[in-house]
Amino acid sequence: MRVLFDALGLPTHGGAKSSALGWIRSMAKQAANHQFVVALSRYEPALEGQSNLEQLVAPVSGRFSVRIWGQARLPQIVRARRMDLAHFTKNHGCFLMPCPSVLTINDLNRLHYPAMFSRIDVAYWRTVQKALLRQVSQIIAISENTKQDLMDFYDLPSGKIHVVYPGISPRFRPWEGITEAMLEVYHKYGIHPPYVLSVGGMAMHKNVYTALRAFSALLDHGYLTDYMFVVAGGRFHTHNDQRLVDLVSRHNERRIWLAGEISDEDLPFIYAGASLFVYPSLYEGFGIAPLEAMACGVPVLSSRAGSLPEVLADAAWMVDDATDVDAFAEAMLKLLSDRRTWNRFKERGLKRASHFSWSDTAQRTLELYHRVVQSQRDTLLGRG
Repeated sequence: MRVLFDALGLPTHGGAKSSALGWIRSMAKQAANHQFVVALSRYEPALEGQSNLEQLVAPVSGRFSVRIWGQARLPQIVRARRMDLAHFTKNHGCFLMPCPSVLTINDLNRLHYPAMFSRIDVAYWRTVQKALLRQVSQIIAISENTKQDLMDFYDLPSGKIHVVYPGISPRFRPWEGITEAMLEVYHKYGIHPPYVLSVGGMAMHKNVYTALRAFSALLDHGYLTDYMFVVAGGRFHTHNDQRLVDLVSRHNERRIWLAGEISDEDLPFIYAGASLFVYPSLYEGFGIAPLEAMACGVPVLSSRAGSLPEVLADAAWMVDDATDVDAFAEAMLKLLSDRRTWNRFKERGLKRASHFSWSDTAQRTLELYHRVVQSQRDTLLGRG
């Protein structure tokens, strides 16, 4: 089988990139007898080493330019290379594809919280995306919650949507104690253990502001004064929460620290060194960051939003209202002051994270590929 992956427009860091590259890499590894071509906005060293995987870098840059290039060129590439199937890995896709197609949907946050995104993004998801989802052969939703969202927002039939969970890279694992390598990484980003960690940067929908308000309140009452709160991630491309900067300026002793973008190589160390991971997101289509933290042996405090209850199950301490500052402060203090509770959630997290493997993801995806391609052949032969 010859498969084209569309991974155009991947961010330089973050869960969307980790998921897409992990998916592609695991597919090439699991299906060694198949040939894969991946369309990208930039060359990805993480995809090196697979003889059956070719990287095709678009000659343009920019969010909109690369999508226009993809609409115009990817159907031509599929036709010229006689691809059997196209897999769009990052929500968007192309019309007029001359082969069957599968599209992965990571989340529908632009429909849940339209005020947080640009008008053009929201309009795209309400119109163009609706037409595209009806055209593709099959859809992969990365959680049951996302599948239900697709059915609710787009009135899609259940049988067209298949739930396939992403995996967790083995790079994310517990470390015994703090190593020299970890200390070098902390120095690089201005981090001083012990620290509480959140990932999501300044994106409004990640709701880091609630966690920082909770931590700030604890500091004001004399609690957790030995800790710093580290926010990993930079500015989002459409909406940013300026209130985070205002909170940081209140604590000039660097108790709250915006660390900016963390490289993929350094991220496992940043997770592993944290005493607690806090994730107060307003909505998640999956929630790969808290699972990565769990895999590193870090207890997780999370909101009960979107797919998080489904994905994290009972392995995280969950707050019902993602904006409840008092509830997050109470849970944060309990987890960091009660060692038995801390250990209980650490062990639950390690067990839960072990359920998500890229080999399982690849196997389920490959089975879907075969069904899609066979269905196309049956249709052409008049058997459908």
